[in-house]
Amino acid sequence: MFLKNTEFLKHIKCVEAIQNSIEPMQGEIMEILDIIFKWGNFRMNDSSNTKLVQAFFDFYQKLLTFLIDNEYQMAEFEIIVLLGTLADKTGQNIKIMAEKAK
Repeated sequence: MFLKNTEFLKHIKCVEAIQNSIEPMQGEIMEILDIIFKWGNFRMNDSSNTKLVQAFFDFYQKLLTFLIDNEYQMAEFEIIVLLGTLADKTGQNIKIMAEKAK
């Protein structure tokens, strides 16, 4: 999780590993949502790599669908970090990324 921003392929693998852990580790994922959102915010703002940003958007889509299906009520600090990240990425000049953020 704390690799250099130049090692974006390793970050993508980590995002995919966490994404694949959503179902089998539901409780654990819900316990560390704030850390996941903070890490995502940091990595998405630290890297200009579109593949990494897209991996996070795909992960967030699956994660939020999971949370909605389980009627999870997010804490205020989780919402603040997530919405801040998404709002920032909505203004990107790469149309596909801006649409994924919306």
